[in-house]
Amino acid sequence: MLFTYDGIIVGRRDIGESNCFLDILTDEQGIIEATAHGVKKINSSLLGSCGLFSYATFCLNKTKLRYTVNSAKPKRSFHELGTDIEKLALGSYFAQAVKFCTPQEQAQYGDGSKDSLVRFFAIALYEAENAQSAARLSAVKAAFELRYSCMLGYSPDLRGCCN
Repeated sequence: MLFTYDGIIVGRRDIGESNCFLDILTDEQGIIEATAHGVKKINSSLLGSCGLFSYATFCLNKTKLRYTVNSAKPKRSFHELGTDIEKLALGSYFAQAVKFCTPQEQAQYGDGSKDSLVRFFAIALYEAENAQSAARLSAVKAAFELRYSCMLGYSPDLRGCCN
């Protein structure tokens, strides 16, 4: 059965010479683990849209055990994150936080609302990619942590001092 999801790749693990497992963050199903066959070949149609931090529309085939990527149409690639080690580290930190705190294959915010997890993650990656200073990267990290903890249900009381 074929499904189409918009998502961002938050993890990638190589298997064999040309295949890999992708962890795709979607609003409809949370984290989906999908197999991408032949993605590491130079002439693969999936090569550009199956890199880490790639935002794309994925057409997935679901079998009994797992999803397989049939096609992917790229929407945005956060390639500039890889040009600076601090930006790459921050993007990886965001991806790990989202990957381990988001349930697998469970419905999330699927209505495209302002609370969309994919939209929030894409904005965080965009801000990290375009940060011009270390202070700006720290501010992006703090904003991500505060907003994501609120999305998870851990809202701090910021109205005043508790002492």
